[in-house]
Amino acid sequence: MNVVFCPLVEEFRQFVKKRLGTLALAVLDLRLDGGDTKSLAGSEELGRPTSYRVKQTVQDIKRLAKEFAAGRDPGFLGMVERAMAGESATFDKRRASLRKSPAATLPN
Repeated sequence: MNVVFCPLVEEFRQFVKKRLGTLALAVLDLRLDGGDTKSLAGSEELGRPTSYRVKQTVQDIKRLAKEFAAGRDPGFLGMVERAMAGESATFDKRRASLRKSPAATLPN
């Protein structure tokens, strides 16, 4: 991890790991380093998550950041949201396309 050490960031990292697990911690670390989360999809070390699961994890981290930031440094939430930027649009687009797809019909 190349992120400059900051006690608040380290505390959040541990909070993410405890609440969301190792995949979420890997996603957070990668995004804080400026990496692309696509590289995590299919990773053997992380249990072969799908790209959709990785995107869901980004959303989970964002929600958790809001909870964590309550009563702490007001700039912290913005930092995490900037690190996770770009994933929301992709995730929402994918979710919308799934809703629009016709339901499969079963033969009688």
